Amino acid sequence: MWTLHLFLALLASSGHAYRPLRPQVHSSQPLKQIKEDALFLTPYIESDDVATGRDLARVVLPLDGLNDGEQPESFAGFITVDKAYDSNMFFWFVPATDVDPLTAPVVIWLQGGPGASSLFGLLELHGPFQSVFDGNNNVVAKPNEHAWTKVANVIYIDNPVGAGFSFTNKLPTTEEEVADDLYEFLIQWFTLFPMYQDNPFYPFGESYAGKFVPRISKKIHDENPTASLKINLAGLGIGDGFMSPEDSSVYAEFLYQTSLVGEVERDDLLEIEQEMKSYCAKGQYYNAWQEWSREFDYFLSSMNCGYYYGIDLCDVPAEEDNYEDFVRLPSTRAAIHVGNTFFGQDSGSVYYSMINVFMASERETVEFLLERYPVLLYNGNFDIICNHSGVLKMIEAMTSWSGKDKYYRTKRSAYNVGSETAGYLKSVDNLRLFAMRNAGHMVPRSQPKYSLQMFKDFISGRL
Repeated sequence: MWTLHLFLALLASSGHAYRPLRPQVHSSQPLKQIKEDALFLTPYIESDDVATGRDLARVVLPLDGLNDGEQPESFAGFITVDKAYDSNMFFWFVPATDVDPLTAPVVIWLQGGPGASSLFGLLELHGPFQSVFDGNNNVVAKPNEHAWTKVANVIYIDNPVGAGFSFTNKLPTTEEEVADDLYEFLIQWFTLFPMYQDNPFYPFGESYAGKFVPRISKKIHDENPTASLKINLAGLGIGDGFMSPEDSSVYAEFLYQTSLVGEVERDDLLEIEQEMKSYCAKGQYYNAWQEWSREFDYFLSSMNCGYYYGIDLCDVPAEEDNYEDFVRLPSTRAAIHVGNTFFGQDSGSVYYSMINVFMASERETVEFLLERYPVLLYNGNFDIICNHSGVLKMIEAMTSWSGKDKYYRTKRSAYNVGSETAGYLKSVDNLRLFAMRNAGHMVPRSQPKYSLQMFKDFISGRL
């Protein structure tokens, strides 16, 4: 088994960046952070000097590649969520640019992993600008015409502590710990930005954040009745989510039907899947993760392709990971107030710290939320690692959602953007199940125009 773990670590670390839902080489202990010149906002919140805190958090220095007028208003800094362990969460907040931010929804974006930086979402998916290579192969920012920040106030949070710029002396080991830290962050953030407290609030995320998003939504729901600061939870969105691994890790038939493996390989994969499901049923999640990893390695080897975010590509596109270079630029670091804080140093450690709950399911939490809030579940139809078929299996396994019978009697419909068919939508009570055409794991990256319209329609209640 040590051979397997070593192989996984080497495989994941062979690429430039941290790959969500895959392990990488990691340190055994969180590194002691060098925090000179970093902006910590909790002291301003606690001293009721939030105006000064907001002013200091403003991103005023220019970002490489953007011309005058291309850099929107934004704020960045750290919020301390647990003083005992020096746990600090980094955020980069972009107020809505094309609508009134004082009435627009507030959205948090959470990346997966666990341990991936949400700055991937800002700079590679749907932020106001994206990291690109210029003509000299330097990484610079370029305005994004399909930014979600056009229609919503979006907070990109490095979550959990240990991911991206966020750091701690005690890495999380459970989903409860992650939700507790994130809730503490939100209470402080809304205190720092009180003008947004009454706005509709939507947690969004992708991949392993398919577990983070339901957890923080349920945490808010549970805390709101007695909380002095109530968060106006209006719905939630999950893209290509790893919500219920025992249901959604259905690679054998998907890969066979897309011709990426043959009959023998499919049957071998089905056997591994049964072992994985058996361990999940017994709550032996570490053993289940080992089987999941074994299945992963088997089909990657069989495919002779290392890219598992889309059936249409074989190798990782170089531009998919250049955001790491951009956030490490001295000009970027100075602009977003991180000082000398390490970036991504503990991302792999977060993955391993949560390995014993990695394969645990949040299906029941999703069912609970479906009874009470609008829930958008969207997938790219080319995704392998968190494919649409897995979401269908999760819905099939639901036992308490009152809309399940109606779901199986409801036809889906084409979703058009102008004259173009962007995907397919099934709407049943609070569920919005969306399959995006010609898109991989990172749907907003594959189909930015369609994704923006889907997002806008959902948060406006039109979807």
